[in-house]
Amino acid sequence: MATPNQTSFGVEIECIVAYQRGNTKQNRPQMFRDAPGNPIIVPEGVGITRTIRESIEHVINNAVRGHEGDRVLNMTNVQVSLDNDLNNFHLHKYRGWVVKRDYSVNPDDALLKDWDATKHMWEDVEITSPALFATEKSFEEVRRVVQALIDTFWLYAPESSGLHVHIGRGKYYFEIDEIRRLSAFLYAADPILTQMHPEVRRTTQRHYCISNRLYSTLAHGAPSIEASRSINNLTQEGPPITSSRSTGALPREEKRGQNANFFFQRGFLKGYTLDQNEFDTRQPAFAARLPQYEVGKPLPTAIAVEQLLNSPNPPTISLLMEQDSFSPMAYKFTFYGHMYYRKLVMEGPLPSRETQNGRTIEFRQAAGSVDPDEIVAQCKIAVGVCDFARTAPLERLWEVILDLAQGEVNSNWYDVFDLLTELDLVEPAKVIERRLAERAGIDMTDSSQDKR
Repeated sequence: MATPNQTSFGVEIECIVAYQRGNTKQNRPQMFRDAPGNPIIVPEGVGITRTIRESIEHVINNAVRGHEGDRVLNMTNVQVSLDNDLNNFHLHKYRGWVVKRDYSVNPDDALLKDWDATKHMWEDVEITSPALFATEKSFEEVRRVVQALIDTFWLYAPESSGLHVHIGRGKYYFEIDEIRRLSAFLYAADPILTQMHPEVRRTTQRHYCISNRLYSTLAHGAPSIEASRSINNLTQEGPPITSSRSTGALPREEKRGQNANFFFQRGFLKGYTLDQNEFDTRQPAFAARLPQYEVGKPLPTAIAVEQLLNSPNPPTISLLMEQDSFSPMAYKFTFYGHMYYRKLVMEGPLPSRETQNGRTIEFRQAAGSVDPDEIVAQCKIAVGVCDFARTAPLERLWEVILDLAQGEVNSNWYDVFDLLTELDLVEPAKVIERRLAERAGIDMTDSSQDKR
């Protein structure tokens, strides 16, 4: 059962779907040889995009009916909720599942090498969930929808697709200390969390999820006070989080419990490689730099974390976590930026009314997927990471942050599965491990390929 202040989430699933005009019999593509679904049939003279959208929506509605999760905005009383509580207005687009185009998603080489797949037509789609409280009932709604879709259609997630998870606090903003902690932890965890994602999300597709740790304003040594001045916002929203951190990560014994053995050895999973040219070209327009900043190197993690924990307000934190580019970051705090945070906007046809921007932070680095288990696992991990960052005792938060900083430079000592184990996320971690092995063509049942 959800509570009003419980963590909430929403997921965006990017993929392509097969369709054909008329009922002409065609060979089944190799990649869908054993799949139960079929292409969407678009009758001659009927709009393609509308038919595809309505077909997907029909399947979703049937899958969800009677199995709704704990939705932040209850569909049965939507208008009353909107009219009586201004805090609900930013959620009116996220009352139910939404299907639309996503022109950034295109067929990749794997699909184009399947001769029979190329004989079918494909359309890009983005399928967005409603805002859901993070309960098992809500995760099950997501699972049911994705399973129903792959049972009915041919869905494929090419390399250009992503899986984005939005994390919120129901209809409310995160409090200032929560944003401080979330940003600090995600800044430190970014180089470790990236290990659970395919390499293309760090190389050819990285412009969709730029590393906060390597290329953000903060990574270039900008002090929080300079960031505040640059947006003319010195408002102090609550006292800073002060703490006496350890001088370094203390080596500890084996972090994975007896019931949390993983197949991949520490050091096998790869992380970021600094692109020096990209780092140098993303320098922020601030004259001042922190004393600990070394030219040409990202700011040390612990120093950066202290800046975030002491930042005066969310817009300052957002600026530090972002960078001057149209490329979105791996962990996106845009809704807390000075252009959006607590700002009203006019929306809808005249007479329009005031409403708000979103209030979530966005996890963007996961690769596109149409695997129900993987999608739910990514949602659970995003929720679990944020819940830990928001609620852990400060000493414990620092302990894991320093572990992360050590793991960034020594992957043989600490990796993403250590982190997920510490955060009690072993179950979703096992799902991610399976998908990593599948993508790498590794048989986890073959002892000769044992990576642990």
